[in-house]
Amino acid sequence: AETDPQELKQARQTISDTIGQWLQ
Repeated sequence: AETDPQELKQARQTISDTIGQWLQ
């Protein structure tokens, strides 16, 4: 299975930002 570390990292960053907004 091919994975794109850069894209995955970007996706995780977006999720982290979303969770951060939820926690506020």
